[in-house]
Amino acid sequence: MARAIHLAVIFMAWGGFGYKFWRLWQRPRTPAVVLFCALLFVFGLSMTISLPPIYLHLPWFSTSPSLVRLVQQSLIVVTGALAQLLFVYLLFPAGKTRRPVSRRLALAGVVLVAMITLFSLAPIGDDAEDFVAAYASRPFVTEYLLVFLTYFALSLFDLSRLSFRYARHAPEGLLRKGITLLGIAAVPGFAYTVHKAGYTVASRLGVHLPWPEGPVSTALIGVTFLPFFAGATIAAWGPPIVSFRRKVGRFQVYREILPLWSAVYEVLPGLALLGAPGFASWRALGRVWQIKFAVSAPRRPLAAPVIRPSTSSTRPNHRHRQEPPGSRSPSNRFTRHGLDVRLYRCVIEILDSGFELRPYVDARVAELARDRGEKAGLDGKELESVVAAAVFATALRRKRDELKVPDAPNAPVFSAGTAEAEEYVRRVARAYRRSPVVAAVLAETAPVTV
Repeated sequence: MARAIHLAVIFMAWGGFGYKFWRLWQRPRTPAVVLFCALLFVFGLSMTISLPPIYLHLPWFSTSPSLVRLVQQSLIVVTGALAQLLFVYLLFPAGKTRRPVSRRLALAGVVLVAMITLFSLAPIGDDAEDFVAAYASRPFVTEYLLVFLTYFALSLFDLSRLSFRYARHAPEGLLRKGITLLGIAAVPGFAYTVHKAGYTVASRLGVHLPWPEGPVSTALIGVTFLPFFAGATIAAWGPPIVSFRRKVGRFQVYREILPLWSAVYEVLPGLALLGAPGFASWRALGRVWQIKFAVSAPRRPLAAPVIRPSTSSTRPNHRHRQEPPGSRSPSNRFTRHGLDVRLYRCVIEILDSGFELRPYVDARVAELARDRGEKAGLDGKELESVVAAAVFATALRRKRDELKVPDAPNAPVFSAGTAEAEEYVRRVARAYRRSPVVAAVLAETAPVTV
């Protein structure tokens, strides 16, 4: 399990570095972008060389495998310093970065010198896998590890403080979320520091803890790097997910509005600019969403006819026909017009139908629906939606039967403002399909047949 986490961290580190390095050549090379790229490279290198199949085949470590721990932890110190410098360049004005950068670089340099000195003085053997349990009781090893862990904790504290400070000033959206994730990464990092320091001190005092130090520390490093990696690469995977969620929501709205629009289209087909909508099933999402990696059909001007020539001169002439716009096969209509256009047209055409149905509106239906709705415990927007749906349903039925109301009010069925038109039509569509009040009003106002 620990090895799987280790490999996953390596994969994420090099994946993030590859993405950032590719982006580095597509935008101005600011210090923050270069530091981010260097940070991922150094961290990926530190995790890669700590794998036994890697360091045992390197000439530098084949004779003294435990030396890999010094190199790995030194690279982690460099990673912490680069992370601090990154937020210095993000937070501080351009002319005021020299002092905080120099202070952090000096501290990292002192720590590296102290680590190298203590490691060279320690009597260390060739066991690199279980370094803490094997050597923590020896002179200078505990001091070496505590120096490393103290700096690591200070780096995490500085990174968390700077990231949350920068997140407050960052614009809303993915950038703020990514920076917040970088700060959250410090929480499991502190757990790693406390665990490793406690295990080191316990080993120095001769207390043997019942669990191995290496797998737990590796797991904590993995949990630490996961939010860090997510925050570092959110610009790559965040927009597709946001777009995916938005289009799922838009498609759900479309599916809810479509029955109401279909009722309008059945009685008032002249209102439809794009014709019948075609499929509205979840199986059609590959065409509906028009994600950037989906293959879209070529677009033609809206008024251009579609000519289907005959493949054989012996076929009848009715094969040579012109198809009006919007009459293409249902499977291709969304790729031509798009979900947003379809949804927009449905909302507009439903609202326009309210004006066409004015001669068929009976004012008594609204009073009846309001009375039934209030008795059912409805109020506010829900009540208004039920009343509008009942008035619309009865007017649509009268239009179908051409039964005009002599004293019909000169007011449209719907009363939605521009800002809330889509949500208003969605509520009316739900009431039209599901409300028992609407069904009861339709039953009570049904024309009597002799």
